[in-house]
Amino acid sequence: MKKVRISRFVFLTVLSLLLISFSFALIFRNSSLVSAVSSPIRSFVFRIDYLVSAPFRAIDSMNEEVKNLFDIYAENKRLKKKVAELEDQSDLVSSLKEENEKLNSEVGMQSSVTSQISTIGRVIVRSPVSWYDALTVKLGNPGTVRKKMLVLSDGSLVGSVTDVRSDTASVSLLTNGSNFNIPIKIKTDSTEVYGLLEHYDLDKKCFVITDLNSSVDIKSGATVVTSGLDGDTVANVSVGTVSSEKSNSESLKRVIYVTPAADFSDISYVTIIGD
Repeated sequence: MKKVRISRFVFLTVLSLLLISFSFALIFRNSSLVSAVSSPIRSFVFRIDYLVSAPFRAIDSMNEEVKNLFDIYAENKRLKKKVAELEDQSDLVSSLKEENEKLNSEVGMQSSVTSQISTIGRVIVRSPVSWYDALTVKLGNPGTVRKKMLVLSDGSLVGSVTDVRSDTASVSLLTNGSNFNIPIKIKTDSTEVYGLLEHYDLDKKCFVITDLNSSVDIKSGATVVTSGLDGDTVANVSVGTVSSEKSNSESLKRVIYVTPAADFSDISYVTIIGD
């Protein structure tokens, strides 16, 4: 009896396996049935894959954004450096342009000077401590320069030569307060009045003219130039314009104040002239 039951169980098991195998064979042979069964499975797997891969996609996106930020930072840094270089070049060009204009001004002024000796020098030493006292110039033709020759900046008188070396010259500026006694003439409406440019008044910021040879009226704005009557200096170099007068009971002892024509704060090139 027991053997019959075992045989029956084995038979049923084998039959079940055969039926399952047959069913699967039918399913896989029927493409529409396979599609119907696999479609929900693929959809389910796709959703699971999408959910699982979401953090990785977010990380990839963050990495890309970080990379873009670094690229932008590097580009900005490069552009800032380029802008700084361009600004430096612009400042250099402006400086060279200004220097060239000043040099051209001196060259143009030099061509209008009728004296026999004329040379251009570049300012190479000017101490902040003695800015309005003295300066040193580099000479292109030192053999023609001597002491007491007049020094001009942009066509106007600024000083005189006090010492000459192998290729440089020391210049004493008129603003240092020293006595120069350079002969000048003042052009009035009716005549010319002669006198001496004695020194520079630091308080009034004007030249002081004394020893006038005439008592004629001198108006403000009258032109003052060198006269060359000392035998050492050149005539008709611009000095400035009359600003005021200090009267005296003796008209010949009055004092005339003259506003300088030159800009003593900015001297890059000078023209040295003499007979």
